[in-house]
Amino acid sequence: MWERSKRRSLTSWGGNSKTWTKVHKFTPWKSGVLHSPAEISKQSILRLCFLDRETFVSASKSGTIRVWDNIDALNTFEVYKKKNSHSMKITSDLVSGIQKLAPVEDPTTGELCLAFSVSSTDGHVMSMALYPRDPRKKVQDELVMFHVHNNTADEDESKSVDVDSIAVSEGFTSTNGDSFHPVVITGDSHGEIKTLKPEWKSVAIC
Repeated sequence: MWERSKRRSLTSWGGNSKTWTKVHKFTPWKSGVLHSPAEISKQSILRLCFLDRETFVSASKSGTIRVWDNIDALNTFEVYKKKNSHSMKITSDLVSGIQKLAPVEDPTTGELCLAFSVSSTDGHVMSMALYPRDPRKKVQDELVMFHVHNNTADEDESKSVDVDSIAVSEGFTSTNGDSFHPVVITGDSHGEIKTLKPEWKSVAIC
C-alpha cells in the first residue's frame, strides 16, 4: 500500500510533484516461512477493490478472496493475514471481478454492513457483507455471504456459463425514486449482458 505525501517535492524537470511512500505490505504468508514457486504463483493477486478508506478486498489466482480491514490502526509495515483479514475460497476457477456495493442492512439485526459482489469464471456471482467491528469485544469483523447468483445457459439451466466481467449501478426500488438498491451487471462468455439485484436472502458465515 502506498500513500501520497501532502508535501510537494521538486522534480527533475523543474515542476512540483507530490511523492508516494510505501506504508504497508500485505501478505498471505506466515512470517519466516519458505514457499515453492507453485505456491507463490497461486497467491498472485488478480483483483483489488476498496470498500472504504480502512477496508479493501483482494482476490488471488487460487480463487480465494481476502478482506483486509482496520487499516488505519496498523502500526507495522508488513501485515500478515492471521489477525488482519478474513478469507474464503469461493471458486476453483478464477475470480473475474470485484465491485463495491452500497452498505446493506441485516434484515434481522438492523446492522449496516460494508458489502461487495464478486464474480468467477465458473458462473457465479456472490454478494458478501462485512459486519462492523464491535469495539467492546476483542473479535474480528464477521464476513458473510448473503446472496448467490448462478449464471446458466438459457437452453440448459444445468450448465453454468462463465461470468467474465461485472459492474455495479444504483437502481431505484420505488416508483417515486426515494430509495435505492444496487444493480449488478454481468457479462458472460456467451456474449450476454444480464442484470440482477443482490437481495439479502440467507446467510453463510465465511
